[in-house]
Amino acid sequence: MYTKLLKEILLKLDYDEHQRKHLADLSRHFYGTEMNVLKMIDEFERNYDRNASIWWYTRWCFLYQMLNRALRLQDVETVITMGFFLRDLHQKIKELQSKSDQQESFIVYRGQAMTNYDFEKLRECKGGLFSFNNFLSTSIDKQVSLMYAESNADNPDMKGVLFVMKIDTINATIPFISLDDISYYPEEKEILFSMHSVFRIGDIKKIENEVWQVDLTLTSDDDQQLKILTEHMREDLGGGTPWQQLGHLMYKMGQFKKGEEIYKMLLDITSVNDENEITILYHMLGILKHKKGDFKQALSFYQSVLEIRQNTVSPNHPSLATLYSNISSAYHNMGEYSAALTNYKKALDIVQNSQPVNHAELATIYSNIGVTYRNMGEYSNALWNYREALKIRQKHLPLKHPELAHVYINIGAVYGDVGNYTDSLENHEKAVEILKKSLPSNHPDLAIAYSSLGSICFRIGKHTDAIQNYKEALKILEIPDFLDHPDLAILYNNIGAGCFATGDYLGALSHYEKVLEIKLRIQSPTNTDLATNYNNIALVYERLGRNSDALSNHQKALEIRRNYLPPNHPDLAQSYNNIGLLLHNMRDYANAFSYYEMALEIWKKLFPLNHPASAQTYINIGTLHKDMVDYPAALSYYDQAAQILEISEPLNYPLLATVYNNMGSVHENLKDNLKALSNYQKALELWQQSLPSNHPNLAAAYNNIAGVHKRLTNYPTALSFYNQALEILQKSPFTDYSLVAATHNNIGCVYMSMKDTSKALFHYQEALKIWQHLLPVDHPNLAVNYNNIAEVYATLEDYPTALSYYERSVQIGEFSLPANHPHIALFRKNLERLRIRIPEFSAPTT
Repeated sequence: MYTKLLKEILLKLDYDEHQRKHLADLSRHFYGTEMNVLKMIDEFERNYDRNASIWWYTRWCFLYQMLNRALRLQDVETVITMGFFLRDLHQKIKELQSKSDQQESFIVYRGQAMTNYDFEKLRECKGGLFSFNNFLSTSIDKQVSLMYAESNADNPDMKGVLFVMKIDTINATIPFISLDDISYYPEEKEILFSMHSVFRIGDIKKIENEVWQVDLTLTSDDDQQLKILTEHMREDLGGGTPWQQLGHLMYKMGQFKKGEEIYKMLLDITSVNDENEITILYHMLGILKHKKGDFKQALSFYQSVLEIRQNTVSPNHPSLATLYSNISSAYHNMGEYSAALTNYKKALDIVQNSQPVNHAELATIYSNIGVTYRNMGEYSNALWNYREALKIRQKHLPLKHPELAHVYINIGAVYGDVGNYTDSLENHEKAVEILKKSLPSNHPDLAIAYSSLGSICFRIGKHTDAIQNYKEALKILEIPDFLDHPDLAILYNNIGAGCFATGDYLGALSHYEKVLEIKLRIQSPTNTDLATNYNNIALVYERLGRNSDALSNHQKALEIRRNYLPPNHPDLAQSYNNIGLLLHNMRDYANAFSYYEMALEIWKKLFPLNHPASAQTYINIGTLHKDMVDYPAALSYYDQAAQILEISEPLNYPLLATVYNNMGSVHENLKDNLKALSNYQKALELWQQSLPSNHPNLAAAYNNIAGVHKRLTNYPTALSFYNQALEILQKSPFTDYSLVAATHNNIGCVYMSMKDTSKALFHYQEALKIWQHLLPVDHPNLAVNYNNIAEVYATLEDYPTALSYYERSVQIGEFSLPANHPHIALFRKNLERLRIRIPEFSAPTT
């Protein structure tokens, strides 16, 4: 579709002599030191004439190779540079065809190699359509074509293919011409077709010498959905000059750099007095900067447009609504939600007061406002705006219109955020039912709805239903037409996230790798979206304990973001933060601190000081210092995070609760139980205000409060809080097994203090079962657990078993903890005490 639209625009452009020189320079760069080719390039630059375009194309020189490679790979830069030659070649074929007498029908042949993968896709599409996006060279001589097919038949990774093509000239819409007496190689009896010839696939059979014959019939048919989409895209490119349309197409294709170059070129040649043209160019440059993640520069362009438009149109002109919406989107992506809302409301006011009201745009604005509120965590406001969008859609659309389904999906997502899984499930199910009745059964939007429904089923623990919905989505998307479709990548990503959430890390890894494979086939390897996939894969490797693989994938994400995003882009800060967290967990504290600082520098430059993103990094650095036993520094960083969060708008309750929780942990390590209890209770109150009643964070808070009561010897109170924690974890749709293990371990400690060794040992062993399954063999948690189990056996006077557990505790602690960590001293002290009690084991510890 895109190459077709690109061709249409390139055929309309005006070119000058500079284009030939530009192509010659590009070709010299491409072919380097190949002297024979360089001589042809010099000859082309001196002597090229448009009337000889076919002769040059069939010469089998640099032009043929570069043009078809660029068309095949959608190398837009090269295609545009060769635009004048593409136009000359197409127009010459068309001109000669109009002057020639052609048979009503005839057969031509083409021999070539196809990869095994592409050939299998072709076989699966028998009876369907097959398009050649490039200029198509064929021959009326079967033996010449068969020779080309046979030359590739011995390669195990390729298939030699002979296309037998039936041409009906009456129905043909693509120009073609016999090249007798025109071609550089007239003996090949060549028929040359212009771009985008479409054929119907007939019989496919194996013939002589490992060659496959594929029968094709030239047709004017087209894929109807693709045809409709192409026409919609063509209309969306708008009027304007061909160069403006080309810039807009680059934006649609995701070629943001090239689009920016075109619009800047147009801006340079536009009169400063042509305000209408300047606003169009500024607006598109803003959109392109926005897409590249340079939100500040995008905002600058949008505001420049606004200044001009405010002086030339009325304050409530409909065009300003779109502009205010784009300004809102930029603020939204910068995390400045209040400014985003202000501008969305301006857009809303304009649309509401326009006559006639554009109901579709009005509903869209309400939906966008809902998205902003959802990202702000203001779920009630998000829900209100989604419901306003729903009212409009219900009033102006049929009951089973697909747009209604999209609103239900948004509403369902908010209900899921607030833990109202019943209503979330109901809205997702409504969406699926509408789309099943209003769309074809194989429509990709239906697959997306199944995928969303599957995700909510996972969140409520209905894993069987989730898998069934994912399978329904896969039925639609796992077909040849969609093997490289972004929606299939989204589905695999959702399945991967579901597997990750349920602890199926190998399943998560498999699906995240499928996402990566699709995106590498359909996107540039430098596309910044790939960084997100590398990040997800890294997180899985972390859970699998494969830290070196995790670090490698985090670094791939970082490399893409460093090279292709502005230096202060938030995604870059995310990469620095993720690597810092991984190095932190690997106990490489110095490098972890360095990465945290780089993340913090970006947040400081990018966002106001009260932005939650910088607070999160302060929290991470505080935790790093806590783990390094530098408690004053830890408290200092936590305090800075708390100050930021307490003045931020809106108040981020969950993150502020995390700060208080962490401060409680530090005070606990400093033996200040009253301050620890005060901070833990603040954290619990904030989490209770902002999280579902079965959220794991509440269990963590109960655990921490119980721990303080245990140290204060309030054992019944401690057990009560621990049991509340365990009850929450058992009800949670996603079991945090690590926290379950920690809770069992803590309950064991209480029972041990109460001299109930039987119950203590039961809970310690429950914790050990989980940790041995989840953690690396040298994890510090195992050292603590082994020490606790040893204490039980020592109390029971089973000294050999106690000694075995104490020794494992010391060995792991010395390997995995800093030399000055208090746990190491405790483990060694317990081991020595036991050895003193058993003379035959009194050899000194090494």
